[in-house]
Amino acid sequence: MAKRNKQQTREQKRQLRREQLRSEQLKNQPQKSEQKKPKSKFWKRIGLFDTYEAAFAVKAKLLSSTEGLDVKIGRCGSGGGQFQVKTRESLLNEENNAPVAQ
Repeated sequence: MAKRNKQQTREQKRQLRREQLRSEQLKNQPQKSEQKKPKSKFWKRIGLFDTYEAAFAVKAKLLSSTEGLDVKIGRCGSGGGQFQVKTRESLLNEENNAPVAQ
């Protein structure tokens, strides 16, 4: 009978320790903010060009005709011999319409 009592008290102590650890872990976890982060916008390919000059001309035309647009030129193709122009909407901070640092 004495062994059973010891085992029961040990089990109770273990359960208390587990509960204390769980409560401490929950306290230490950072609170998730209720606001969801804005999803990053994907780049859309506008065109594929053989020369950088042709790609740059399209980039300049896009930048002058539309505001709030990010445009980039990237190398692609075998050996990096071609250039692609990609665009996406600008990521603006909603509070003060300032560009978000990335």
